[in-house]
Amino acid sequence: MSSTSIAIFNTICIIGLVLLVAVFLTALGSSKVLRTPTWFSYIAAGIILSVTNVLIIGQQIGPDPVKWVCFMQAILIYPVVIL
Repeated sequence: MSSTSIAIFNTICIIGLVLLVAVFLTALGSSKVLRTPTWFSYIAAGIILSVTNVLIIGQQIGPDPVKWVCFMQAILIYPVVIL
């Protein structure tokens, strides 16, 4: 994979994480617009998936990533299916 495509992927992940957190916090703080618990769960799942992608930034090329990063990704990704 080229470094350009990796940089684009990393940028999209960071932007997605920032926007999802902003939407989540805005909806959480708004008393006029009511959201269902399902909506909050869906947005939280997106935030968790974005965090797992952000964890590997800088470790996509070269030697194997640090083991705790792989462990944290597994811990965060597999329960998201339930959300």
